[in-house]
Amino acid sequence: MTNTAPGQCVSAPITFAPTVGDNCPGTTVVSVPPSGSTFAKGTNIVTSTVTDAAGNTNSCSFTVIVVDQEAPTITCPANIVTTTTPGQCVSAPVTFTPTVGDNCPGTSVVSVPPSGSTFAKGTNIVTSTVTDAAGNTNSCSFTVIVVDQEAPTITCPANIVTTTTPGQCVSAPITFAPTVGDNCPGATVVSVPPSGSTFAKGTNIVTSTVTDVAGNTNSCSFTVIVVDQEAPTITCPTDIITNATSAAGTVVTFAAPVVSDNCPGVTISNASGSLVSGDIFPIGTTMVTRYARDAAGNVTSCSFTVTVGGPRDDFDTARAEIQALRDETTDPAELKQLDRVLTLLTLSDTYWDDEVNLDAKDGKKVFSVVKTTIKTLEKFIAKSPNLPDAPMQAVIDRLVAAGRVVANLAITEATSAGADPAALAKANAAYAAGLWEINNGTPGNANKYLQKAWTLATKALAKLD
Repeated sequence: MTNTAPGQCVSAPITFAPTVGDNCPGTTVVSVPPSGSTFAKGTNIVTSTVTDAAGNTNSCSFTVIVVDQEAPTITCPANIVTTTTPGQCVSAPVTFTPTVGDNCPGTSVVSVPPSGSTFAKGTNIVTSTVTDAAGNTNSCSFTVIVVDQEAPTITCPANIVTTTTPGQCVSAPITFAPTVGDNCPGATVVSVPPSGSTFAKGTNIVTSTVTDVAGNTNSCSFTVIVVDQEAPTITCPTDIITNATSAAGTVVTFAAPVVSDNCPGVTISNASGSLVSGDIFPIGTTMVTRYARDAAGNVTSCSFTVTVGGPRDDFDTARAEIQALRDETTDPAELKQLDRVLTLLTLSDTYWDDEVNLDAKDGKKVFSVVKTTIKTLEKFIAKSPNLPDAPMQAVIDRLVAAGRVVANLAITEATSAGADPAALAKANAAYAAGLWEINNGTPGNANKYLQKAWTLATKALAKLD
């Protein structure tokens, strides 16, 4: 038994010499195949025949077994780098052919995975094994690297329009989910701002980015529009009731309305032509309307009234206040005097032409009623232990103020009508004296001068008829 010669499918030359003998000399030996021959792989029979000089022959045989123990050679292709096929996480079919060689024919190659396979994303090892007819083997390996260069897809939701949440300048939390796809699993999405965020009033841009495991990215954007439809709140001052201090009425001041809104930027405005705090409000009832408008254009309004009482209203109020004072005492003398004052105040209601003007003929009687009321109440203030001072002083001040308005109205009307300047000068002088007495705290004297001013102005006006 021998081996094939390196690189050949036959043995090296083999020499042999059969052993022969004969009774006579002169034998010859012939071997087939002869000594020095090369032998094919496998079992080869050699027959040797000896022949003597007399022609007698004899033969013998033996085998030459040639064994192939030489491994085949195999060379793998270089490492292969490819990409995933569109829409899939594997490559297109990859073909390859290892290079093989052997000293004998009949080799076969098996690759795992085989040529023509698709390969998963990443590094894949291919092992190729060659086997010859004698069962000798050899192997090699190479890699098929599949790279994912396909960007994932992402589709953002449609633009979102919503409103601010009640009492806030942001929306309620908004959730959304972009639609993503990729040829390979494992893509992640990051949105800025993220789903579940609250969004400020106005137009907000959301950008969503998908990233796959290979690092490929894609982005989309959409808007979240937050609309403020919540109207501001506005609270006006309560209705105001006051009294005129002149023919024009009186200056009225009031606080600004209280406003609030879910978003900053509220402005306050007045109704067209509406009087504002610090203006002179005329006698009567005036409606004041204020508007609150926020930055989104939502508007709310509130209203209140300013009622400026004329001098006749002051007398009605004084009568009610005297009635309340009457309920404070049980003293017969005090009750009698208060009843007298009430009777006079009630009677004085017939001496008015309207809410602000006294009757030209009987108007002076109103000042007489005031005179009597002042004297009565001042006496009570000085001596009565039963009646509270402050309400009585308030009645005095109210009636003197009413006389002041009446006098001022008469002077104003006479002046507008073009009455005698000399008469008007006297009326104004008396009016100024009345004001001085008011400031001096002597209401009785003030009432006297105001009556004089009214009388002079009324007579001056009558002379024009």
